[in-house]
Amino acid sequence: MTYIDYLNRFNRWSESNDLPVFAVVLYYRLLDKFNRDLWPSSERVDTLRLMLMAGCQKDAAYRARDKLAEAGFIRFEKGRKGKATVYYLCSPEDGGPSEVPDKDKILSFKTSEFTTETSFLSFKTTESPTESPTETPTETATLRERNKTKTKTKNPCREQPPQAAASLPPEEPVVEFPLKDGTGYAVSPEQCQTWAGLYPAVDVIQQLRNMKGWLEANPTRRKSRTGVPRFVNAWLTREQNEAGGADQRSAGTRERSAQGEKRSYNLADLESLSSFHLPEEL
Repeated sequence: MTYIDYLNRFNRWSESNDLPVFAVVLYYRLLDKFNRDLWPSSERVDTLRLMLMAGCQKDAAYRARDKLAEAGFIRFEKGRKGKATVYYLCSPEDGGPSEVPDKDKILSFKTSEFTTETSFLSFKTTESPTESPTETPTETATLRERNKTKTKTKNPCREQPPQAAASLPPEEPVVEFPLKDGTGYAVSPEQCQTWAGLYPAVDVIQQLRNMKGWLEANPTRRKSRTGVPRFVNAWLTREQNEAGGADQRSAGTRERSAQGEKRSYNLADLESLSSFHLPEEL
């Protein structure tokens, strides 16, 4: 299927089915990502990028993703620690929804004269044995072979071999710190997201870049692999405290300025502050 085929199928399906707004936005963004990457078999998307693509918070982004998976437009495999979730696009051949909504609701009723079954505007009446067509043994054997083939065929959209997920390229780190042993420490987007939640007043990505610049400029003070988390937390804690103190000082200055503007003086105050008293009569 092409990009336009995916869009047309999704738009026509949405005319008769309900999806949250975030799920619609997320599907369009996923299609765009697959298109820009020249349609790979799968894409890795971490939680932070998923939130940006859906334009909502983490819980709402997860619900939008689940709605798309329930509708059959995507399939995903949750990533383990340090690895992003893998996403697959589903087509009708892979078990995804078709353009026409599935309304296979059969209503059955019996009367004293005949039995009628209806399935989505199609009616089937009972026929007499003389009117039913007869099948030859060759046709019967062919139908049985086709049924066996369909039974053995697996849905590639729902069952993905583990080798395919293992062969995916690793996720690109946000920044890499030089270590004292000459190797590097890669910071994943999941770690960056965790620190952003712990230190909301700090621009975590910019501070990570500052840390990298400081370590490159001070090779004798580089850290070991086990000492990097403590180094990062100490740095971000200091930045968080400085940002909080600056906000408090700014708030105090504004409060004092507001109080000074409201202060008024009367004649008695002016006389007490001056070095001489004004005469009572001029």
